[in-house]
Parts: sequence; C-alpha cells; structure tokens
Amino acid sequence: MIILEKTGQAAAALYALAAAAYPAGSPWTAAQFEADLKNPQTLYIAAVADDGTLVAFLGCRYLFDEGEITNLAVLPEYRRQRLGKRLLGALFECLLQKEPQFTVFLEVRSSNLSAQKLYSGQGFEVIGRRKQYYQHPTEDALIMRRVLPVEKKE
Repeated sequence: MIILEKTGQAAAALYALAAAAYPAGSPWTAAQFEADLKNPQTLYIAAVADDGTLVAFLGCRYLFDEGEITNLAVLPEYRRQRLGKRLLGALFECLLQKEPQFTVFLEVRSSNLSAQKLYSGQGFEVIGRRKQYYQHPTEDALIMRRVLPVEKKE
C-alpha cells in the first residue's frame, strides 16, 4: 500500500478506477477528485499492481480525531484479494499516527452487502441510515462507525 501523491494525474487515475469499479460509474467527477486532492486534510491510500497500474484506492477526509472514508474502490478483476481489508488497515495505521484515538465514519449503499461485510469485519458498526442518499439507483445509505484503537478483551 502506498500513500498516493496528490497530483492532477492522480485525480484522472482515481476517476478512471472509480468509473470502472462502481456498477453505475464513478460517484464523483474527475473535478471532484481533483478538488479533494487539493484539500490538506485528505489522504489517499492506493494499491498498485506490479506493472505500476492503480488497482484500488481508499480516500479519507480527517480533522482532529475524526475521519470519513469518502471512497473505496477496487477494479473488478482485483476483487477477492483482500485489498479492501489491506487499504483499511493502512488507513487505520496512518490515522493513529496523527491521534491516539480516532473515530472513522462512512456511508455504504444498503444493497452493497459485500462492502458491508468488509466493513463489519473490520470493526465498523451501523449507527444510522440516510434515506434516498444515493442516486442511480436511488437508495438508502447505512452510516457506519469504528472507533480506533479498539481495546483488546482479555
């Protein structure tokens, strides 16, 4: 996993990957990725194939001790290789270097059961619902949260 450099080329690559990864196309435009990359409070972590091709990424905005995962996308041909889990782990490590405790939020489509399983397996819990949050198709979003670090039970 690498921290992605915040360049104009990165915005185009993120948009292209998101367009290929999401069934209805990218939820963000290339301009939105470009604007997000200019924000000093964003972090993009990427997985790159041996040939240098961007195959997965995770975007997060953070402020003080809270963060929001804005995007997590994996090219279809690279799914089922635990890249999402590894991206989340790398994000958690980065955030905990900034603050000793962090609360991370995200929204996920109510129909996206595989993403929900990934997030639940990484300690996220559903804390709410946003009605008709997503478009193409219109659908509710589940709001999920994880508090880092999680105390180990003995």
